[in-house]
Formats: sequence, C-alpha cells, structure tokens
Amino acid sequence: MRTETIERKNFMVNRHKVQQLRELLGVKSESEAVRVAIDHALAAEQVGAALEGLQRRGTWVSAYGRTPRRSTRKSTR
Repeated sequence: MRTETIERKNFMVNRHKVQQLRELLGVKSESEAVRVAIDHALAAEQVGAALEGLQRRGTWVSAYGRTPRRSTRKSTR
C-alpha cells in the first residue's frame, strides 16, 4: 500500500461551512474534514465515470429510463 503524502496548502474557505462539514463527518480537525471531503468528491467522480462506461457498453440501464449525468463543470487545472 502506498503511503499518502500530505502537504500544507492555504485556502480561502467559509469557516462556518468547514465547521459544519467537520461535524457532519464526525472528524476531529478541519484539515481532516477537508481531506475526507476531497476523497468523497474523487470517489463520486470515479463512480460517475464507471457508470458512463457501463452505459457506453450498453450493460447499464436505469430502471427509470434515465441516464447518469456527469458534472458539466470544467477542470480548473
């Protein structure tokens, strides 16, 4: 298993939202809350990509006749 490298970063965030996130996730620190939220966002993107792949292959069909939608937000990298 690969060891995770953690770097110090400075961000401008709404402190009330970070506090709320920390409480919702049940973690001790704001830094941990942000790391967990990033992990959740990355996992959600991977699930969306997997669903798109299944849809393209024709092996996934929604019970409601709807197709999964990926975020239309562009990467800011």
